[in-house]
Amino acid sequence: MSRKLCAFALGSVASFGVGACADTAPSDKEGNRVAIGVSPLTLPGIEDACYGLTVFDAAAGGGQVVWSQADVCSDQYGDGAGAITYIGTCVDENAGGSQMNSVQLVLEQLCDGPCEDDLSTAIDPSTYVNPCAAAGDCVLDVPCEKNADALVEFNITVMRDANQGFFDIAVNFEDIFCSAKFDCEYGTDDPIALLHTVHGDRGHTAVLALACSAGAESGVDTQLFMNDIRIKCDNGYSTVLSPNAGPGNVYDPPGDPADGKVWQYATYKDTEEIPCGDVDDDGDEDSCNKIFWNVAIGIEGLPAGCYLQTTASAADGTPA
Repeated sequence: MSRKLCAFALGSVASFGVGACADTAPSDKEGNRVAIGVSPLTLPGIEDACYGLTVFDAAAGGGQVVWSQADVCSDQYGDGAGAITYIGTCVDENAGGSQMNSVQLVLEQLCDGPCEDDLSTAIDPSTYVNPCAAAGDCVLDVPCEKNADALVEFNITVMRDANQGFFDIAVNFEDIFCSAKFDCEYGTDDPIALLHTVHGDRGHTAVLALACSAGAESGVDTQLFMNDIRIKCDNGYSTVLSPNAGPGNVYDPPGDPADGKVWQYATYKDTEEIPCGDVDDDGDEDSCNKIFWNVAIGIEGLPAGCYLQTTASAADGTPA
């Protein structure tokens, strides 16, 4: 896979951009990324599983909630057999080093078909041992660092290891701070493997991640905008991916990497409340509304000489 696919232009009307798969100078504001994975369950007859995910800004599930997401189901965010991938954010406010965050996993239900709201496909929980049945049962600490990748690895009785994680840096423009990143490798030069191919294994994946906040003083919600993602290769192959598709996996079923095309991509978009200091000197900790928009793209099998291009921007409130 050509590293050219790991070099792209991310710009906006406010003129911010990053280069990927290379060192980037740190800024004075940290905004970081974490990817959470759960490997396929070993229980027979499982066609779907749903999880609840929560990220905290301190170790052992302490501190404040960075973000929380329920109903992250395998048929929407994974391989349809119990495995999931979900990409969100973490918090690093330490100027001189990393801040310990923690990830909490709750196994909400197992199903013998696609999990439904009426629980018609849910497997009786009395028939299996749920090691992550309640909040606090399965919590992993992970350092959140700028300019570095970190590993989040779940080691649970009915699950295999999941090895993936992303962290990020931020740049400032006007009164909005943003974090943006595009990666296809870990810091050890190992390929990122997140999305599942048609064969059921995790294939080489590139991750585009964007997070912005207008800050507590704005008094309005932050807005993100992203144009279509275009991939062009020197051999003539090209495709357009809509970041508005999803959420979760877009192609059902995924394609085959042997075809030399993008075989899967997935989108993740949500809001979070993060502490941002006492901006009005009232003695209370203020909260900054933040929104993240992440896209994972299956690139295994693409030929050498491929390029990715898109543009994104942020606004302080909804434009007229």
